[in-house]
Amino acid sequence: MSESFQVACWVHPSHLCCSRSVLIKL
Repeated sequence: MSESFQVACWVHPSHLCCSRSVLIKL
């Protein structure tokens, strides 16, 4: 699930959500 969400975020123009998710994951 995480991978899918990450990919969707990357596809989106605003990868800010992805960066936030990554920070939380780390």
